[in-house]
Amino acid sequence: MDRTIRLVFDVGEVATLVVLTEAATEHQGLQGRMVEPRLFLVKDEGVYLMSSAKGLAINPKTGTLPVAYAQGFDPRKASRRAVWEAGQKISGNDFSEFVPLEAVEPLLDACSEIYVVLTEQTMAVEGKPKVRLA
Repeated sequence: MDRTIRLVFDVGEVATLVVLTEAATEHQGLQGRMVEPRLFLVKDEGVYLMSSAKGLAINPKTGTLPVAYAQGFDPRKASRRAVWEAGQKISGNDFSEFVPLEAVEPLLDACSEIYVVLTEQTMAVEGKPKVRLA
């Protein structure tokens, strides 16, 4: 990846993941090891955030664990081929990176969108500030 990629997430969906994560008593990483509470940025069939909370229920509507897909990377809303091609612009390989809750929580009430900004060397979590009418 030789440029900056900004993934856009719905703040409500991310807030739901944070609540589920904070409410859980046990947490596990994607390889099953116990971890501290966190979110994961995952690229496989789509690009999404998911919780480290252990034992979350499968969503009966989607058949998946609760996740927040990045805009344009949800295989339920776009063709799998289009999502795959978009994902290849991020990385040719599947991956997961942890996202600390401390990076996300301050943005939930103050922002209308959550961004995960990727470069070849870094990942940052940012937000689009809500417009305040005077």
